[in-house]
Amino acid sequence: MVTRTVQIALGLFIAASSSVSLAADTRLHPLEAYWIKYSQEGMMQSGEIVQQCRNWCNEMAETTKTTMSMGGFSQSTNQKSITIRDTIYNVDLDKGTVTKTANPMYDSLVQSLQNSGNDQTAMMQAWLKALGYQSTGNTRTVAGETCTDYTSAQLMGSTTCLTDDGLALYTEVAVAGMQPMVRKAVEVRRNDPGKAEDYGIPKGSTPAAVKQPAGMPDMKQIQEMLKNMPQVPSQ
Repeated sequence: MVTRTVQIALGLFIAASSSVSLAADTRLHPLEAYWIKYSQEGMMQSGEIVQQCRNWCNEMAETTKTTMSMGGFSQSTNQKSITIRDTIYNVDLDKGTVTKTANPMYDSLVQSLQNSGNDQTAMMQAWLKALGYQSTGNTRTVAGETCTDYTSAQLMGSTTCLTDDGLALYTEVAVAGMQPMVRKAVEVRRNDPGKAEDYGIPKGSTPAAVKQPAGMPDMKQIQEMLKNMPQVPSQ
């Protein structure tokens, strides 16, 4: 149950951070495009994730291929999340089914960024403040890149290592009683959005609209819930 809660929270955060748009041509990232492959281990899961960005991250795609194993039981995940500004499409790549939903954090994130304009340094600072990130001063070398660690008690006491141009190369989330979840970049391509078809849903499919449940918490409420969950220090 804790693992699923962490997955949902991180999923919402990633989708939200990739979909905020104050205008169609707003630059949401210092880079116009990138492609990153990650390995993911921990919390009974292992596998790989590919994250792609184009149009200054107004459009993003994240493909997840992982396996969860517990007590002799295993379950595979083969899915893609496509975020186009304030709309999220979730694709089951095995079944070919697609659901469509609005980003529940959209309004609060727009509010957090509305005064940062198109200056990427100001936008980065607005993100760090909104998510409670603080630099530890520690640096790492991941996939041949140098990044700086940031921590946030609001996001499960996680550690995220960011490059100077805003790429997340390493993320670690620690929960009491469980092996930490670690997502680590193994290949980084700047100015490469990947294939155009990666940003589209399967041909012939009709996205089924999914309404957010009544009383769905906003960004601040989710952060508060995560902050109150049991945590262990990142290693």
